[in-house]
Amino acid sequence: MTLLKDSEHKESIQQLHAELWKQLESQDEMQAKAFLEQSIQQFQENNRTESVWGEAVEFVRTPWFWVSVLAGSLAVCLACFVFLWAALKVE
Repeated sequence: MTLLKDSEHKESIQQLHAELWKQLESQDEMQAKAFLEQSIQQFQENNRTESVWGEAVEFVRTPWFWVSVLAGSLAVCLACFVFLWAALKVE
């Protein structure tokens, strides 16, 4: 994914922005403000979903995640071993 500042289509997008601004200038102030706030909110919601996925991926890449997975697996194995050992000892 290319950032807008590095995009080869930056000028055409700036022209779209200028056209949008010209159209907003001819609208009622409250309508323009409501449109811009709605657009910002929608943009933030889209970024939030990408952000949650990115945070999850980064969490999985940390060493402490894998240490906890290993510790949990070993704990289950150890519990089974202790249960079987105790069952054989009692018998």
